[in-house]
Amino acid sequence: MALAWNPADKSPNITLSNANTTATQTAGGYYGVRGDVGHGAGTYYFEAIVPASANEGSIGLANASASLSAPLGYGSRDGVGLYEDGTLWAEWNAYSASVAQYYSAVRVGILANLTTRRLWMRGPTGAWIFGGNPASGGAGIDLSHITGALFPMMVGYGAGNTSTL
Repeated sequence: MALAWNPADKSPNITLSNANTTATQTAGGYYGVRGDVGHGAGTYYFEAIVPASANEGSIGLANASASLSAPLGYGSRDGVGLYEDGTLWAEWNAYSASVAQYYSAVRVGILANLTTRRLWMRGPTGAWIFGGNPASGGAGIDLSHITGALFPMMVGYGAGNTSTL
């Protein structure tokens, strides 16, 4: 089964297309959608496009409790989100990308070891950011504050924001 956005777990201001792999926001404000498959353990990888939204939209991981109408990962123990300026928000912690990269409308890869609760991301250059290469023991970002199964999640901010899995 291919990963898709969940039509039953989205804001009413998000429309889905492309067999539910593309999410598009129809109104201004924070509006989100979760993926249709969540995992609680094991290694999990997916790719998605960071929505272009004046640095307010993000892509990342969240549990089923994360708000569909709030910034992803910012001040929340329910998710982690990568924003356009290369900042990753997890709880109240902001991690800046180790490479100068602006991620507006850019496809990123997200790798999570949900058994050890660690996260790594990479941009279009293929280089891992936020803690090095997971294969060589890079630390990654701590996800231990997020309980339960984690799902891909997109939160946009402006009408027309879009993300494709």
